[in-house]
Amino acid sequence: MIFGSTGQLGSDLIKVFKNDFSVIGVKKSQINLLDYFKIERFVLKEKPRIIINAAAYTKVEQAEIQIEQAFKINALGAYYLAKAAEKCGAIFVHFSTDYVFSGKKKFYTEADQPEPLNIYGWSKFFGEILVRSACQKYYLIRTSALFGNKKSRQKINFVEKILSAAKTSRQIKVVANLITSPTYSLDLAAKVRELLIKKPPFGIYHITNSGYCSWYEFSKMIIELKHLAVKIRPVKNKNKTIKRPRSVILINKNLKKNHFSLLPSWQDALKRYLIIN
Repeated sequence: MIFGSTGQLGSDLIKVFKNDFSVIGVKKSQINLLDYFKIERFVLKEKPRIIINAAAYTKVEQAEIQIEQAFKINALGAYYLAKAAEKCGAIFVHFSTDYVFSGKKKFYTEADQPEPLNIYGWSKFFGEILVRSACQKYYLIRTSALFGNKKSRQKINFVEKILSAAKTSRQIKVVANLITSPTYSLDLAAKVRELLIKKPPFGIYHITNSGYCSWYEFSKMIIELKHLAVKIRPVKNKNKTIKRPRSVILINKNLKKNHFSLLPSWQDALKRYLIIN
């Protein structure tokens, strides 16, 4: 059972699970994540073995204003799903973010203590705490800078934003002092499927494509691979309305520890994404 099934991650999860699993995709319009009793009735009726929460509030800047909404979806909604999973004995999969960290360190493992800088990060961190308190059989997966299925109903991803801007401008300014690991949602979905088949110990897992770059370097690669005559100009992040971690590179330590292969490089992932989109 996949909640948030029409987003870029949710739709890619359905794509990789549908051949081997009986998948129930749950749209936002079907179930209100803040209605626990409706969630419980639905889950107990369907009796899924696995519940995956791909629904989230991801508007990082707007979260500073829509504080209540961010916490309701990312924390309370996650808690209700985890609680329902525990009640029916299902494995629960929940997705969190690199933004639970401050960026004071360059690299972070699953054992590092979160220290969010902004409301979005805090809402996701509280979601982690509530999920861990509500159920025992969980995989809490932190990832970063997702890009994926552009046909999904989720907001346009960063790759498509750059390609859209390239249609109307010969020069695009992109932040060069924020570092991340761009992650292809199709690769992430496939690794989640592998986790659920092999069933390593429950807990927190970092899953990102390998390597890291600035948003400027990511943008340059997008333009180069599409052979566009557009100049990418590096700029510093000067947004004073919201604090962002300067460099958060998630080390996929628990994948290695449990003998899983790591995801391909972000460059490889980007090439494959651009081929099919």
